[in-house]
Amino acid sequence: MKRFICTLFGLLAGMALLLPSLSWAKYPEKPITFICPYGAGGSTDIQARVLAGSLEKKLNQPIIVKNITGAGGLPGTQAAIDARPDGYTFGYIPLGPLVMQPHLRGLPSQVDQFAYVARIINAPYVLFVAANAPWNSFEAMMKDILANPKKYRYASSGAGTQPHIAMEDLFFQYGASVQHVAFHNDADAMQSMAGGHVQISTAPMSVVRQYGVKPLLVYDLKKISEIPEVPTSAQLGKSIVYTHWHVLTAPKGTPQEYIDAMSRAIAELSSDPDYLARLDKLCMKPAYMGPKDTEKMVREEYDHYGKIIPRRERLPGTSKLRHTPKVTGRACYAM
Repeated sequence: MKRFICTLFGLLAGMALLLPSLSWAKYPEKPITFICPYGAGGSTDIQARVLAGSLEKKLNQPIIVKNITGAGGLPGTQAAIDARPDGYTFGYIPLGPLVMQPHLRGLPSQVDQFAYVARIINAPYVLFVAANAPWNSFEAMMKDILANPKKYRYASSGAGTQPHIAMEDLFFQYGASVQHVAFHNDADAMQSMAGGHVQISTAPMSVVRQYGVKPLLVYDLKKISEIPEVPTSAQLGKSIVYTHWHVLTAPKGTPQEYIDAMSRAIAELSSDPDYLARLDKLCMKPAYMGPKDTEKMVREEYDHYGKIIPRRERLPGTSKLRHTPKVTGRACYAM
């Protein structure tokens, strides 16, 4: 009898150890949500939906992209932090809200408030102008801007976002005066550019392709193969390098088994022909990193931008946002 009881307890203990593995082995068992801190139709949203669409096929569950916008991506990022840590809500977070906004707005770092799943992509930004703009080269554009201070406007996808910082840095290094108009996303900025309200902007190559605008500069050391005629900032003798990356995050406390399962699924997409084809349409390539390497990269980037971000006296728009008349029917800011 004693032997039977000992055996029974042994079996029960073994089952108890097995239950967690059985639980995550079935993961996911219901739809998943990706929180995107920028608006529908913008580059971050588009890329989040590409990832979601490919992961749906691999995980056999729907993935819903939920847009929570405003304030340079901070509300959406906070929502990703505050989400229930059950493995069914993740943040699709770009560089800006994680490593730039805290420095610009004097806010506490959010780097430690996440669990990290994977880095998704990493690509350079491109400066571009409207397709019908009179400039056919970066040099011609700058010559005109310098000859006509405050005549032109440039658009960004939000105050304190990486495109905003990149253009402020660029114009600062050239001593140029150009007015900043901040929108909620790339789609609104492009609508304003099409209407002639702004003349210049910066975004990923995917936006350049989607809207048929005219690229004039690549913020990187290397050229982009699709636009080999467009010079890099390095070629012009300027140390202005801005690449954009996106990471998938999970709320603190999310079971590591779920994080690892999602990370593995993303890693496997790096060799998935359909996913690669969808990224290629956006002029993107996968840049997968696992959880530990992703966290290390984010920490390094946070420290890096803390050193190089221009101070508020050079970026007046980040410390004093002031409303201006609507440009496209959507509220915007002028800096």
